[in-house]
Amino acid sequence: MKRVNLIAITSSVIIAFTCGLYVGSYKVFPFNEIRFIKNIIFKSKNLSEDLILDIEILELKIIDGSTLLLGDSIIKNGPWVDLLDKDNISVRGVDGGQTKDFLSTLTSVSSANPENIILHLGINDILDNVSNDVIKRNLVKILAQLQTTDAKIFFLSIIECVRDDCIKKREDIIDINNFIKNYSLNNKVEFLYLTEIFGGREKFLNNYTNDGVHFNLDGYLVLSEVLNKKIEVFN
Repeated sequence: MKRVNLIAITSSVIIAFTCGLYVGSYKVFPFNEIRFIKNIIFKSKNLSEDLILDIEILELKIIDGSTLLLGDSIIKNGPWVDLLDKDNISVRGVDGGQTKDFLSTLTSVSSANPENIILHLGINDILDNVSNDVIKRNLVKILAQLQTTDAKIFFLSIIECVRDDCIKKREDIIDINNFIKNYSLNNKVEFLYLTEIFGGREKFLNNYTNDGVHFNLDGYLVLSEVLNKKIEVFN
């Protein structure tokens, strides 16, 4: 009797797994129903439609050997295709994205094995009062996962933004940046200090941002010039 039950359970698991693969691959019933339920769960956590879509986009296949840009709205909003001297560019940015949003969505990165990975994350965690220890732990997990590829990783320091709510968090930003800078030195990650690239916080405010946080076109132009030089050296 136990043998019969074991066979029945094993068969059920195999059938369920096969059906799941078929539904996910060909988007047949009940794909839309499952997605609908998933969206309800996300919404119950106060996530917007745009954020849900951004997170789903993280799971899309990435071009093999591409330059991958990964992170929050600073990544999402950049005109990278026009500014970077690379043919294959994949952008995976999440408006309001936090480190926790990326912890379970990096399998597509490992399988694609991009040539370069450019990462900016952490500012939304800080502004949402996530503890520094949690942010550091999440960033290390993300970087460790990215390091399973052969890609050269560039970590853009958490922007020392100059909006009122950012100024109050400056010590936290500096603390986490220093932590990641030290981690980078010991783990072959290229740490790029944005405040230095923009010539200081005052110059950033006056020339490279319209809201004290996000980059304007001049900001992206300055940053992309540095990135192109760095990528050329390592590639």
